[in-house]
Amino acid sequence: MLGAVLMGGRSRRMGRDKALIELRGRPLWTYSAAAMLEAGVTEVLALAQPGQELGTMPTGVTRLNDSAPDGKEGPLVALNGALQLAQARGVSHLFVTPCDVPLVSARDISWVCEALSSSGADAAVLDCAPAGPHPLFGVYRVAEAARPAAEAVKAGHRAAKEILSRLEVCVVRLPEQRHAAVVAPCNTPTELDHVAAKISAREGC
Repeated sequence: MLGAVLMGGRSRRMGRDKALIELRGRPLWTYSAAAMLEAGVTEVLALAQPGQELGTMPTGVTRLNDSAPDGKEGPLVALNGALQLAQARGVSHLFVTPCDVPLVSARDISWVCEALSSSGADAAVLDCAPAGPHPLFGVYRVAEAARPAAEAVKAGHRAAKEILSRLEVCVVRLPEQRHAAVVAPCNTPTELDHVAAKISAREGC
């Protein structure tokens, strides 16, 4: 299984590049990458905007720019790029997360993968009600998702939710306490402080 962390987004409410914000001495995006690697993902792709500075890549992580042939960018473009690379490598599954879920754990990732396996669906994505299923937090069967993703990008779509309308999707909720932690918002400095406090409590610091 290949992993991917979506770095894009302008982080207007944060006032700076959210992915690179230091949280307990580490860039925010590296938390979900580390969780995926711990869960057994063989490699994680950092899906970045062209020119976005990410610094030194951690062991097991490779950068992939999220631009389409027409030069346009967007979350669906980033997801499609990861799916096409996974297909070219003969990888069966792609697990993707946004950059701002530092409380996600390896067990959470395994839970979503188990839901996909038991459902027989093309993809299993996290329920982020009231916003609905999160197309950038879940696992995709590459053989089923790569072609629909490429067709959606070719048709001019850029919103990631477009892929969900083209696949059979299992919507997943984690056990209640874990679900609330994983989907905790990280869109403002205050919200980030709350998440940092939870990480400190979890690590006993």
